[in-house]
Amino acid sequence: MKILMIDALVGSDYSDCLCSALKDAGTDITLIVPANKRTNPSINFPILKWSPSKDKNIGKFNKTFRYLNYLFKVLKFIHQNRINVVHYQFFRRKSETFFFYLLKLLKVKLVYTAHNVMPHENSRHDFKIQSLVINSSTAIIAHTNFIKIKLIETFNIEKDKIRVISHGNYDSQLPEKLMSKKQARNDLKITQDKDLILFFGAIKQYKGLDLLLDAFEIASQDNKNLKLVIAGSLDSEQLKNKYVYKINQLKSKNNIIQNFTYIPTEKVANYFIAADIIALPYKNIYHSGIIHLAFSFGRPFIATDVGDFKEMSDAGKCGKISPENTAASFAETILDCFVNKTRLEAMGKYCKKTSETKYSWNDIAIKTRDLYKDILSR
Repeated sequence: MKILMIDALVGSDYSDCLCSALKDAGTDITLIVPANKRTNPSINFPILKWSPSKDKNIGKFNKTFRYLNYLFKVLKFIHQNRINVVHYQFFRRKSETFFFYLLKLLKVKLVYTAHNVMPHENSRHDFKIQSLVINSSTAIIAHTNFIKIKLIETFNIEKDKIRVISHGNYDSQLPEKLMSKKQARNDLKITQDKDLILFFGAIKQYKGLDLLLDAFEIASQDNKNLKLVIAGSLDSEQLKNKYVYKINQLKSKNNIIQNFTYIPTEKVANYFIAADIIALPYKNIYHSGIIHLAFSFGRPFIATDVGDFKEMSDAGKCGKISPENTAASFAETILDCFVNKTRLEAMGKYCKKTSETKYSWNDIAIKTRDLYKDILSR
């Protein structure tokens, strides 16, 4: 059984971890990633850096030629190596979905991981494009039951076509030697007595930072010990100016640390270890990998009631869901988290245990391998 996995957009850690675990599970796996992706020299499976990287210095004609050449190389590789299953994680361009359809016409078995039901910021053409992918797939992987149900409702597909296989943990982000919470806070210049909330990751409009800022302002009136750290790059300079202005208008602004920049891998641990809880005040979402990152560091989350957050909270054992998606309700949920510090610590330990068991890559790889075997036997 030979598998070709394609992660053509950025080459995510998710694909690296999954392929490594699949290799350990006895699967003959090859991964295609962008040409500019940095790869770990210790990987145990072949990586082909074929997908054209996004480079502003390359002209449109040259980009188109490189892209078509990339598709030809993929097709040639599938034929010459007698690939049994092509498993897509992310497409390089939306037009690549037509290549996906071509593979179906060539009788290639196709697996697609639906990380989202629809793009977060979708256009009027995205439904048709996603429909083409969904209908062309031999099997679809959804990370939660929530996403499975949404896929069925949105695209009217048979439930047997979808296999629920969890998103794995991000233990790959853990340093060899974990620093203490005291060390992490000292590094961020935060005192040990603070009740620390972390908002982490690429900052986009739909992630609801404005709601979190309003909630933090309200909650800070009752808990003077609250501290908020915002760490992540912004979509645009306009969005950055909007949030900087908003923060400067708050009475609680001195208790907010803003680091509006990309956080390199070697610094991720500092933020999560320093935090007490991770905030996800999203306005819309299907699934967030930030939760798995939080669980790897043994940190619970607080979230709005959108997407599969309620399912991921495991009935309140891993996270708290705001009853209403309002600043007032989110503020109440923040305050409730810090009422009982022993309970909060117990939630963190449960998150860590869940990360090591339910979200273990070994278990996920076996389930993924079994899916490949299943579709090949049909």
